[in-house]
Amino acid sequence: MAARIRAHDWAATPLGALADWPAVLRTATATMLDHPLPMSLSWGADLLTLYNDAYEPLLRGRSDELGRRYSAAWFDGSDAIAAQVDRAWTGQAGVCQGVPLRALPGGATADACFDLAFSPLRGDDGAIMGVLGTAFETTAFVMAARERNMTLAALRDSEARLEAVFAALSVGVHVADENGRTILTNAELTRFLPSGVIPSRDANRRWRWRAWDADGTPIAPSDFPGARALRGDTVVPGIEMLYTDDTGREVWTVVSATPIRDAQGAVIGQVGVVSDIDALKRSVEALRVGEERLRQFGDASHDILWMRDPATLQWQYLTPAFERIYGLTREEAVSGDNYRSWLDLIVPEDRARASDAIRRVAAGEHRTFDYRIRRPSDGQIRWLRDTDFPILDPTGRVVMIGGIGQDVTADRLAEERVTQSEERLRSAVEVGQLGLWDWNVATGELHWSDEHFRMEGYRVDEVTPSYETWEARLHPDDRARTVAALRDAMDRHEEYGCEFRVVHPDGAVRWLAGRGRFFYDEDGQPLRMIGAMTDMTDRRESEERQKVLVAELQHRTLNLMGVVRSMAEKTARQSADLVDFRARFRDRLEALSRVQSLLSRLREHDRVTFDELIRTELSAMDGSADRVTLDGPDGVRLRSSTVQTLAMAIHELATNAMKYGALGQAAGRLAISWSLDPRERDGRRWLDIDWRETGVAMPAAGAAPLGTGQGRELIERALPYQLGAVTSYTLGHDGVHCTISIPVSITPQATSDHG
Repeated sequence: MAARIRAHDWAATPLGALADWPAVLRTATATMLDHPLPMSLSWGADLLTLYNDAYEPLLRGRSDELGRRYSAAWFDGSDAIAAQVDRAWTGQAGVCQGVPLRALPGGATADACFDLAFSPLRGDDGAIMGVLGTAFETTAFVMAARERNMTLAALRDSEARLEAVFAALSVGVHVADENGRTILTNAELTRFLPSGVIPSRDANRRWRWRAWDADGTPIAPSDFPGARALRGDTVVPGIEMLYTDDTGREVWTVVSATPIRDAQGAVIGQVGVVSDIDALKRSVEALRVGEERLRQFGDASHDILWMRDPATLQWQYLTPAFERIYGLTREEAVSGDNYRSWLDLIVPEDRARASDAIRRVAAGEHRTFDYRIRRPSDGQIRWLRDTDFPILDPTGRVVMIGGIGQDVTADRLAEERVTQSEERLRSAVEVGQLGLWDWNVATGELHWSDEHFRMEGYRVDEVTPSYETWEARLHPDDRARTVAALRDAMDRHEEYGCEFRVVHPDGAVRWLAGRGRFFYDEDGQPLRMIGAMTDMTDRRESEERQKVLVAELQHRTLNLMGVVRSMAEKTARQSADLVDFRARFRDRLEALSRVQSLLSRLREHDRVTFDELIRTELSAMDGSADRVTLDGPDGVRLRSSTVQTLAMAIHELATNAMKYGALGQAAGRLAISWSLDPRERDGRRWLDIDWRETGVAMPAAGAAPLGTGQGRELIERALPYQLGAVTSYTLGHDGVHCTISIPVSITPQATSDHG
């Protein structure tokens, strides 16, 4: 075909004279002509065809097709072939499998099948200029499928798996026919076939492959394993051969070969296997140098290097670092049953783990493990980290155990400090009840601490944290504001801070305060946000309570100012002069001060009780306690709005009793009783108070009244008007009798009552 192509009048075709062909076309043609498989080459828009000698029999005797347009009709199934050729023109490889060809040269017929592969050919500028076709006869393959009663696809799948295993072998495999021509290779073998399919010669025409017999005599190529296998010899396990690659580097290999025979035993090919033993071969010399370097390295290393016998587990070699770490001399360490002695140095809690690791290494595993020893010299505990590994011979048998031991005591102590620090941080977070979050803004991935779940009203790990699960819990009235604050902080590169409410599934509303910071890439795009939340519900509720208390305090203050003003005006009207006013006013201010002292000591929702009020006032009347009888239940809670006015009324009664009545006369007696009416009147509970003085020498009938009358006016007018009280005030023959009934607080102790 090479001769025919050279003799063809290409000048009369669109390809032009042979000398003017582009380099890529000439190269592709040369490759095609040298290839042992049937190949065709169609070039240009007209698909003018060239082909090699192996392809010519597929033309069904039409040997004049050279230089003509490629015709898919040469094969049956032309439509499928044309489609794959068109596919190659789009830049994609195309394959037609199992194409039948039944008419062969000379008029013979046979069942022949081929796989046709088409790949694009590109010019120097990358444009597709032609299509390269390769034919693979698969007749035997198809027949095998029929014999196995398998579909072609199933057989191809089986073969594909076999080829996958073949391609993955770590040794080079070469399959040749009876003429020594390559049929199949795997990827590893291509390392040793620089020209693609057959060994080449260097500039000095010396074979790239060389071998010597036992006495150093070169082995001729005719006695190489592949050649011998084609003669029927089985060359296993093979011979050592030196291969020289294109760079001049020499690689030691072991080449073995075995013949392939047909059913009658005739040799129809051979299989060769090339194993790279360069590293092993060169290790002999390197080992000697390496041993010396290892000794120097071991002497200088701060880590322990050792060797153990895999059968006895006894140390064979130890470096000087052993003495510094273990506190034992190497002579002491390797004496006797040193494996048992080594185990005895390990603290009991770690001994089983270390022993198990060594047994695993002896079985062929690599192991890294930590354990503690107690140094016999000073009793110190040291943490060690061993990396142990098996050393194998060429058959895979463990012949030695190697090990590197590091003193990691400082690292372990540092890890413990870090662990303790993390534990303290975790405890601080838990004690501080902080809800932490870490948000990958780019991916949406979000991490919440356990407390964060609880703050949002979720059980820990109940949901996958996300922006949506956070937003779903926001109070409807706060959602827009809270989301806007987050977006503003992100857009403005500012710290995020916001207080908002969340609604739990049970309807409970909690106030949360969140603070966080965004992190950005070089383009200013947000990457991550880290933040923390605290539950502000108690503070918020406290603030609301404070507002109520402040309002109540303001109300009380206004009332107090009103009381003081009224008290000053009435005292002024009833006083004879400034000295008298000062005494009366000071006395009443002190009574008012005592009441305010009671009120100021109260906690939220507390109330002044009547027994506390009456005892406080009477305690201010020195020397009269032995003439007073008190009878009534403790703990009757007074309305806050009634305390000041009622206290002033009791003060007036007590003051008059001191000056003119039972507390001022030796024979006088005062009985104060009170009770809580179990019935409700007008929807309220009432406290009934009875003030009764006896043994008092009263003025004669018609005499001018004693005192100013302010106390009586307060009882008979102010209490009913201001407190809705029911009162009576009578002057008996032996003293004053006063009754007061007022509504009282019936609210439970823990409930607010601002009445």
